Amino acid sequence: MRFAAAVAGAAVRVAVEVWAAGEAPASGEQGPAALALRNLEAVRDFPWAGIEEEA
Repeated sequence: MRFAAAVAGAAVRVAVEVWAAGEAPASGEQGPAALALRNLEAVRDFPWAGIEEEA
């Protein structure tokens, strides 16, 4: 669960960083929310169940 949360957080962080480095408006298809959703979509089919947490 921690790994999945870290991946989701990184997907959102990268989206905001990419948006902030460019000239795109804050809303719309090139805004940070849309970029974050596309990043999260890219990891949707990752086999999360195959990852076991080590204690």
